[in-house]
Amino acid sequence: MSREIGVTAATMSGWRDRFLDSGRAGLRSREADERDDEIARMKAKIGEITMENELLRERARRAEANSPFASRRSRP
Repeated sequence: MSREIGVTAATMSGWRDRFLDSGRAGLRSREADERDDEIARMKAKIGEITMENELLRERARRAEANSPFASRRSRP
């Protein structure tokens, strides 16, 4: 191949190495910015709200189960 295009095998090898290095660099993560901080805060808040909702649902379920009218109430 190198003879066909008039370059040495060493030149082609260097091209290949630079190409592979560039590909690896392109796959690295981008630098963090202020959006990443905001996304992290939002995810944390969603986690907090989700846990609070689960706890409230469990409390409501227990309160309904302990209600003196629980057995008389019809279930949907």
